[in-house]
Amino acid sequence: MQASCLCFAFGQVAYRQMRRRAPAVRDHAVFAWLYLGGLLVCTLTVSATGGWGGLATLGAGQVWTLLYLGVVASGLGFFLWNRGAVTVTPGALAVLNN
Repeated sequence: MQASCLCFAFGQVAYRQMRRRAPAVRDHAVFAWLYLGGLLVCTLTVSATGGWGGLATLGAGQVWTLLYLGVVASGLGFFLWNRGAVTVTPGALAVLNN
């Protein structure tokens, strides 16, 4: 859990610095790369642990729940969080991250 928190904090600070250095770059232009990286890590992890067999047993409700959590809760939340991370000070970002 601590490693996850450290990676998240590093990513937030790095994203904030990148956006401050390149103000012409817009969030939506960068997020495809962020989501692609997340997809790659998840795909490799599931493939390495052999977890693909459970997909065939998912019901419609479970699929809709996963889509909601992936697109709305995580996707939109991540986008809005990073937009806000650019506008606050590093100290405020660190406090809100915890």
